[in-house]
Order: sequence, then structure tokens, then C-alpha cells
Amino acid sequence: MKSKAIIFLSLFTTIFFSCESINTTPIKISDNFIPCGWMDCAGLDASTVLFDNSWKETAKVGSTSIKVTFRPCSDGDGTGIYWNNSSAAGCNWGDAPGTDFADNGFTKLSFWAKGEKGGERIKFGIGGIKKTTKLYKDSLDEFEVASLTKNWKKYTIDISDQNLHSVIGGFYWYASFIENPKETTFYLDEIILK
Repeated sequence: MKSKAIIFLSLFTTIFFSCESINTTPIKISDNFIPCGWMDCAGLDASTVLFDNSWKETAKVGSTSIKVTFRPCSDGDGTGIYWNNSSAAGCNWGDAPGTDFADNGFTKLSFWAKGEKGGERIKFGIGGIKKTTKLYKDSLDEFEVASLTKNWKKYTIDISDQNLHSVIGGFYWYASFIENPKETTFYLDEIILK
């Protein structure tokens, strides 16, 4: 009887302290990452993307949201922006370690989005920075392609089975010009890891 009690107490202690060591407090992407990774068309010509992360005319949570307007350019098949963790060298594309969230217990990336007209096709994701010429890489790569509506809609990307020990790209959006051939505007709000 005594040995059963000891086993039970040992099991309870292990479970209790294991749960205590995990910090599951949600974090806003904007508190840990910066929108500095301009991709393809935007990287070649920054004027093709208008980015306002303090847009006051429409918001889902709080008083501001993010407004993005992009137009096609001749030197790319798409455009987008990464929210990367910064380093001393500036925007981190793999020159510095990613942020370690392995002990945070995060299982999803969630955000609100809407299109100005509806029907905008945008790829949203986390991770995916794996340049072979760089020392550091993302340890995960998950995304979802969404057809936006004119009303705010919450999107969730499941990362419960992903390795979060190195997160360089905390969030990104990418749009193909084949699917968005004209000037396109969409909005984002409350991008959170939880």
C-alpha cells in the first residue's frame, strides 16, 4: 500500500511540476517580431506595397489594425511581408538564432483578417525561412491560403505538432499576382501565438 502511495505521489509531482514549467501566456506577434522581411516584388520595389500598422478607420480589436495595399510589378510573381525577429544586423533572414518557444506550449497562430472587396486570396503562415546559405533556420513551416471576405473573420493555423525551438519568421502574408492581378487591399488584426 505504501509503495502505491509513493508511486502516486511521484506521478502527481511530475505532472504538477511539468505543467508549472510551461508558460502558456499568449503573445502578440508585434511584441516579438517586426514587419521587416519584404519579399519578391516588395523587396525589389518597396513602393508596390503600402503598409500601415496603425490604421484607425477599421479595427477588430482595440483602436487600430493593419492595412496592406499592394499592386503587381513587372519583376515578380508575388509579394509579401515577413514579421521576423530582429538582430544586431537588422532584419533576420537566418543570420541570427530564432526565438525559442519550445517551452511555451503554443498550439496555434491566430489572427483576424478581411478584404476590402472580398475574394482576395492571401497566403498566411509562420516559419519557412530556411535559406541554405544561412547558419540559422526556422524549425517550422505552416501556412493557410485564405479567400478573404468583406467582414472580419478569425483564422487559426494549427502548430500543435510543430517544433518551436527556432522561430525566425513569426508571421507572414504572401499574395500571388495570378490570383490578385489588380491593386488589392486587405486588413489584419490581433496576430497572436497561443
